[in-house]
Amino acid sequence: MPGGFSPTCLCMWGLLHHKGDRVNFSTRFGQGSIIGVHLDTWHGTLTFFKNRKCIGVAATKLQDKGFYPMVCSTAAKSSMKVIRSCASHTSLQYLCCHRLRQLLPDSTDTLEA
Repeated sequence: MPGGFSPTCLCMWGLLHHKGDRVNFSTRFGQGSIIGVHLDTWHGTLTFFKNRKCIGVAATKLQDKGFYPMVCSTAAKSSMKVIRSCASHTSLQYLCCHRLRQLLPDSTDTLEA
């Protein structure tokens, strides 16, 4: 792989592929599942979500690295759609909202809580 590129991938069988290793990471997912990915370059973590619930941190120590986001499927007649995509700079406001979200998980808008 060019420049030490090491893909991290979560497959539909729940297997996590990272740095040449393959480990059981989640239960299987398929049609109708919502898979989320959160890349936190401030803390250097890559976290996966299934049906909007965190299933774990897949990779750490990712600060100051280059990334090439992609989504793919090898399943016949499969389809995907992006529900939400965003990028934001880490700030004190963001870190405070993140902490409030942990304390008020049922709140729909942390800023209004």
